[in-house]
Amino acid sequence: MSIVRRTLIIAALALTAGCYRYVPADRTLVPAGAKVQARLTDAGVEEMRRYFGPNVRFVKGPLVSWDGEGLALLVETSVQREGFPPTILADTIRLLSHHVAEVGIQELNGKRTAGFTGVMLVGGAAAVLVARTFGGSSEGLGEGGEPRPPALILFSIPIRIGFRW
Repeated sequence: MSIVRRTLIIAALALTAGCYRYVPADRTLVPAGAKVQARLTDAGVEEMRRYFGPNVRFVKGPLVSWDGEGLALLVETSVQREGFPPTILADTIRLLSHHVAEVGIQELNGKRTAGFTGVMLVGGAAAVLVARTFGGSSEGLGEGGEPRPPALILFSIPIRIGFRW
């Protein structure tokens, strides 16, 4: 696959990405299943220590329910047993009202998403320009039937595809 095609694929993936933020939410306006983040009080941090370990201040996940007594979130926890790979478990955690300082609902951050997409497009255009200037594709045969050397990699950007709530 040529560097131009790879760049176009990466640009297409960047256009589907989004940057999110959490904004304060009212209990009556958040539907079940919405992605939320709960900021814990000091008492909440101590109570949730057995689930998440020490000093966890924020708990994120889809909202299961939210009533006057507290809220329930579907969260992922990792279980590590000696000699085995970590196991990810989905569990519903109940947070009581006095354990939660604030709840925020996830929303798309338009400015950051536009900035990220712009940077990715400019980077992709620069990669295409460099590829065309310095020989383009790393496929095919060069002079005398010899294989061409691989294209020069000037930089790499790690991209995480997929999200874990």
